[in-house]
Amino acid sequence: MGRRAGVTDIAPDAVISASSFSLPTATAIRAAADRLGPWDILLLEVHRPGPRTIGTGQQGFIAVEWWPDDLLAVR
Repeated sequence: MGRRAGVTDIAPDAVISASSFSLPTATAIRAAADRLGPWDILLLEVHRPGPRTIGTGQQGFIAVEWWPDDLLAVR
């Protein structure tokens, strides 16, 4: 573990990358997953309005895996 400014890192050699959501979600997920190597992690922080969204804030938002194409990309 690395140590800087009194903070202990758990992954000092981590490389952070982002994927553009100007693409369809499933395409962006697949593009990110294709860049992964052994022991890499993909953090997917995406949700969208679901079928019961009422239009106030994020109430009714659900995980993207609810949509079949996104679920297939995650799998």
